[in-house]
This record gives sequence, C-alpha cells and structure tokens, in this order.
Amino acid sequence: MNQAKSVKIRNTMKNSKERHDFIWIVGLISLFLVLWVFKIGELAAMSGFYFIGVISSLSIFYLGIFLTVKNPYKRGFAYLKESLNYIYTTVILFFIFAFIGFFFSENLRFLDEILRQIITKTQGLNVLEMIDFIFFNNLQVSFFGLFLGFFVGIFSFINVVSNGIVLGYVFSKLAEASRLNEFWRIFPHGIFELPAVFISLALGMKLGMFLFTRARNYELKRRIRASLLVFIFYVTPLLIIAAIIEGILIVFF
Repeated sequence: MNQAKSVKIRNTMKNSKERHDFIWIVGLISLFLVLWVFKIGELAAMSGFYFIGVISSLSIFYLGIFLTVKNPYKRGFAYLKESLNYIYTTVILFFIFAFIGFFFSENLRFLDEILRQIITKTQGLNVLEMIDFIFFNNLQVSFFGLFLGFFVGIFSFINVVSNGIVLGYVFSKLAEASRLNEFWRIFPHGIFELPAVFISLALGMKLGMFLFTRARNYELKRRIRASLLVFIFYVTPLLIIAAIIEGILIVFF
C-alpha cells in the first residue's frame, strides 16, 4: 500500500515537473512570437492595427504567464537580489570601458560609420516608428545578451565592453564639438534603458557560470527560468518605458 502511494506521489511530481517545463517552453516560444510581431512591424507601415496587434499579443502573453506561474514578480525580485554581485560587476565594467571609449576615441574612428548607419535608419521616423525602432533594438540586445550568456557568459561580457566603449566614444564626440550640454538631453534616455541592459547582461554572465556549479543541470534550468521571469517582468517593462521616453525626446526635442 505504501509502495503504491509512493509510486503515485512520484508520478504526480513527475507530471507536475513536466507541466512546469512545458509552461516555460510555451512561454519562451511566446516571447519569440512577440519579437516576431515587432519585426513584422518594422517591415510594415505603422498603423493602428499594428499597435492593436502588439498590445493584444503582449496582454495575452502576460496574462498566460500570470495564470501559470506563481508569484512571478516576487520570484524575479528574489533572483535579482541573488544576482546583485553580477549586476555591480557589470555596471563597473561598463563604466570602465566607457572611460576607455572616451579617452582613447582617436583609435575608435571606425565607430563613426556604425553611428552614421544608425542615424540614417532613424531619419524621418515619426514618434510611433521611433518608439518601435528603439524598443525592438533594445529588446534584441537585452534578450540575446542574457540568453547567449549560456556560453560561459562570453557574449554578455562582449556586449558590456562594446556598449560601454560606444557610449564613451559618443561623449568624446560631444566634447570635441563643445556640446557636453547635450549630456542632459541624453541622460533621460538612459534612466530606464541602462538598468534594463545592465540586468540582462549581468544575468547573462551569471547564466554562463552554471558550468562551475556542482548540480549543473539543476542550476542551468533554475537560472534560465529565473532569468526569463526577470526578463519578462522587469527588463521588458523598463525597455517599453525607455523607448517611449526616448522616442518622444528624439522626435520633438
């Protein structure tokens, strides 16, 4: 009798685990679908139908996560607290390389062409198109910066280095043109965007460190799930707010 009960409990736990894994797989696929919707939006003309589609997709996605995952904000926040050392390290590294980009700008002139291409892409965009462009690009950087961290955190580290250097280089260009007062126009852009990027890249580096833990399989699954929660409930909302603020400031100011 006890053995039968034990087998039943094990089967229940196994089914629960499989259901939980299935939920996260569906969540990840849904996230890619949301990304795809935004990509289609880049190719199509901006219209009311497009934004209704985007809002509907996001609403259904978040509702589904709320219905299937217990305490998503609380669990995401707990993982953020657990990852503070990685976040602090990411911020420090970012600003170290920003200083390098600023003081060694003479060796980084090749970045002019990259910046020129970005400016060309955004010329003539209206507010909604600018918000869409900024959000989608930041979302891609954050998403891939986080989940490509699987490879020992190398790609996340490269992202920290490259983003820091580019920011430093941009400020060096402003200094050359005696336009450092433009800093106060750029500053509001980063209030929400930079924390989101820092969190993503920090969790990406932490994700890659699963290789150095004892229970690798368990840690990998735990870190992917927790990272996905943070990305969905903390990073993405920050990027939405950042894109709205940046889009309005760039177009109107």
